[in-house]
Amino acid sequence: VGIFNEGNDTTQKVVAERLTRFRADLESRLHNETDPRRIMDLAATVVGQHLKANRTGYGEIQRDGATVIFEGSYVDGVAPIKGAYSLDDFGAKNISAQRAGHVVSCADVNVDPDQDPARWKAIDTRAFASVPLIRNGQFVASFYVNFSAPHLWTADELALIKDVAARTWEAVERAHAEE
Repeated sequence: VGIFNEGNDTTQKVVAERLTRFRADLESRLHNETDPRRIMDLAATVVGQHLKANRTGYGEIQRDGATVIFEGSYVDGVAPIKGAYSLDDFGAKNISAQRAGHVVSCADVNVDPDQDPARWKAIDTRAFASVPLIRNGQFVASFYVNFSAPHLWTADELALIKDVAARTWEAVERAHAEE
């Protein structure tokens, strides 16, 4: 039992150190960036590489409240998502939860009764997490992470994605204000 606890304590320490390094690296990369698109792309790349995800990026909700635009993303082994999509394409329950400010995640769209596997297969996604960005009560964007295989999300991963989304969006808003 003593050895197990020591190993567990060491593992937690290593994870905490990696997370600290990750956040410091992200902050240093974003610090001098002034282009909003570049800020989003940098954050997506850093998170995608850190989590070994297949796709990460931002979707910006249009003024109509029913359309999302994907411009850039980090990809590894899958095609990027680009262009305009109906929010309905991502599931009414998912979008409703995000409009309410909730993080949405799914470990495997093929076994989750709330998901339409055919829609997700079209974009080569089996697992996803999506963090909504709410400003002035409006759903304005979403930071997403996709895996092409099932992925059991940990609380630490979801917390990291949520933290990155918030930090990045603050940097994006600052860059828009400077423009």
